[in-house]
Amino acid sequence: DTQADSHLGIPRMDLPLEELKSQHIAPFASAVKKGIWGVMSSHVLYSALDPKNPSTFSYPVLTDLLRGELGFEGVTVTDSLDMGGAQKEHGVAQAAEEAYIAGADMPMISRNDPREMLPYLTSRLGITLDELSLRASVQRILKLKEKMGLFDQQDDRPQADKFAQYALEASRKGLTLVRGTLTPPAEGADICTVVFSEPITHSQTLALDDVLRRTGHSVQSVRGDYTPGEELLSQALSCAKNSQFVIIGSTQKYGTPDEAQKKIIDAVLAQRPDAVLLSVLSPYDAVYYPQAKTVLALYGAT
Repeated sequence: DTQADSHLGIPRMDLPLEELKSQHIAPFASAVKKGIWGVMSSHVLYSALDPKNPSTFSYPVLTDLLRGELGFEGVTVTDSLDMGGAQKEHGVAQAAEEAYIAGADMPMISRNDPREMLPYLTSRLGITLDELSLRASVQRILKLKEKMGLFDQQDDRPQADKFAQYALEASRKGLTLVRGTLTPPAEGADICTVVFSEPITHSQTLALDDVLRRTGHSVQSVRGDYTPGEELLSQALSCAKNSQFVIIGSTQKYGTPDEAQKKIIDAVLAQRPDAVLLSVLSPYDAVYYPQAKTVLALYGAT
């Protein structure tokens, strides 16, 4: 419930404390009562709880509220400290230090090498970092690993040859038909797929075409970046016009859809209202395409 994105900066929420607890903290309180093993902090500043620091760096949030008031005993993980909402003067190392001080057990980073942080963090031991609290974090992490069976002699976790099978089962269970009914294309139908994604997931979205071809369909494919060029509009319309079945893949990251991407999707949906819209990443982009009769949420290109 914020107007900013913590990947880019520090969102702020100024709801009164009672409203914050009843609407936003209540699900976490319920999960804690059920014995949830882990909680992730966000880089959002909740002024009613801490007027100075976002949750990841807030002792009132991670320790007083989560551990004290809610009674959480599991592992506290931060959102990535590489994000804009976690920027500190001395970089990720200082962010990790402040997260530890606030009560986080596992500061998470995605791009920086954690070994580069060690000299700075070691220099802070006994000054800002308390050895007893760090040892308590280690014990919580070891306890979680034990629960997960990571120390068992007999390893019964899925082996590499079964990974694809388990991944496929998990993906299928994760799909949500948000709107309409899903009718498979006729046998041997000509299918048009118009999918937008970032370059890192292009190969994953192209796998959709491979699956369709293996099941006996002929496929015309139009692939665009997150912000596509104008030339893709005519390609997408031509593809959709000349196919019996149309699949559109929308990828939305931050709040509202990319304008260039939305322009093309709106045009294709106007031409082919029977198209199936795949919400590839964020499921919330479905709201921006009320004209789409059938919407399937994937929650990720994988």
